[in-house]
Amino acid sequence: MTRAKGGAIDLERVRAARAELQRLLAEHPHLRGEPGADNRAGWAAQIEGMEAEAMAENDKQTAIRLPAELLERIDRLAERWRAERPGMRMTRSDVLRVLVLEGLERAERGGGADR
Repeated sequence: MTRAKGGAIDLERVRAARAELQRLLAEHPHLRGEPGADNRAGWAAQIEGMEAEAMAENDKQTAIRLPAELLERIDRLAERWRAERPGMRMTRSDVLRVLVLEGLERAERGGGADR
């Protein structure tokens, strides 16, 4: 669910997402159909393509080196989050973005790095 700062649902973003889904349905009528694995897979592919386009427009890429042990911990967390939220796509990059954002927000509030 799309949430604004403070945890409230951002209805404007929800409306925009629904409009985008309607546009996709008009462009790809083969995605309309009975619920099922094939239908979900078709929608998922379209939505992932949209997300990739949006990221390409808005995000900047950066590269860092991390110890193998840290990457293993991140991958385990991604697996746990996927298990806790079936159907949710959670990559290593997704986990890193969440962790960086949470750590940055904590640091900006004046919280120290917990070890």
